[in-house]
Amino acid sequence: MTNTITYPSPANEWPHLKALNASHAQSSAWQLTLFVADDCRWFNGHFPGNPVLPGVVQLHWAQFFARQLANLKRITQVKSLKFNKIILPNTEVSLTLTALREKQRVNFQYFSGDDVCSSGTFSGEFL
Repeated sequence: MTNTITYPSPANEWPHLKALNASHAQSSAWQLTLFVADDCRWFNGHFPGNPVLPGVVQLHWAQFFARQLANLKRITQVKSLKFNKIILPNTEVSLTLTALREKQRVNFQYFSGDDVCSSGTFSGEFL
């Protein structure tokens, strides 16, 4: 596995990928260390003077990385979506993805330190 992921659009739409690690105990689990810079375009207008990373962007990034790493072909449903803590500009977060192919789903969690920022599950089809 390579630590390089090619983003499909301008760099300021994506977090900076600082590290990508696969779990040694489970080949279907990954942890990504991401830095969300203050120039990330998704902070614009959400909210003026107090920017936070929109939940829909967190969901979008999680599904993008699930497609890249877990070979998730298509998402059919999003379940158990929770937003517990806001993600601010210039924040380093960890994104954990766990593919459960036999159940046709991917679990994800964003962490800032020990705090869970958001979590959820994608149901879908794998390649």
